[in-house]
Amino acid sequence: MGYLMSLNNLKKVLAVGTVLSIAACLVPESAQAGIFKSSGKSGNSSNINFYLDTSIKDTTGNDDSQGVFPGAIQNFDIQSSFIDFTNSNLCGKDPCPRGNLTVTKFQSDANGNIPGIEFTLAQLQELIDSFPHSGGSSINLSNNVLRYDVTFDGTTSSDPELVWFIQSDDLSLINDLSALDKYKTIQAQGILFGDISIDDDGSAGSNGGVFNLTLKIPEPSTQAGLLGIGAFGALLLLKNKLRLRKPF
Repeated sequence: MGYLMSLNNLKKVLAVGTVLSIAACLVPESAQAGIFKSSGKSGNSSNINFYLDTSIKDTTGNDDSQGVFPGAIQNFDIQSSFIDFTNSNLCGKDPCPRGNLTVTKFQSDANGNIPGIEFTLAQLQELIDSFPHSGGSSINLSNNVLRYDVTFDGTTSSDPELVWFIQSDDLSLINDLSALDKYKTIQAQGILFGDISIDDDGSAGSNGGVFNLTLKIPEPSTQAGLLGIGAFGALLLLKNKLRLRKPF
């Protein structure tokens, strides 16, 4: 009788594990994600890491020209041997507080001037091309590009601390960060304003202010993992039942 009860308990827990596994497969990938893990490297080999919380809602209301997402940047951290590239310099403190994100469609005027950026379109393209992604590719600012401006509360500058760009014509990304969840991996390029200069001849120079960035959704829980947890729990339950029924 005791053996049959233990066997029934084992079947119940295995059934629960199976249901959880099926549920994990049925839940949309976006619901399992919600966070992008972002990692990159600048031209001077400084490492940049942070998380992008795609569950943060746009606070602009009906403004489809820009999306504002307070606190969407989490655990921002830059590791560098250069004094201009530290958390304190970029974020105002170490560790960095949550950062705010503004998303717009990249634009420039007829003269090539870019709102909020002191470089012209040609100068910015020169900077981006100076540190292309692996494979030699870089963002083409003359095509459809989305712009992501990052600021941190408590810093003295009203300008963004960093800006990154994504080659995309998906305008749904402007007002909805969760729309990013349909992309498993995103390649971006950006600039850190601490080490960008314009030479006398008008050319843009950088010793590390240009960076490459990869945004990637962490892998969701797998069916096998959930089933394994259910089976492990069943074994523990069976062992406990047998121990309690063991005569003294």
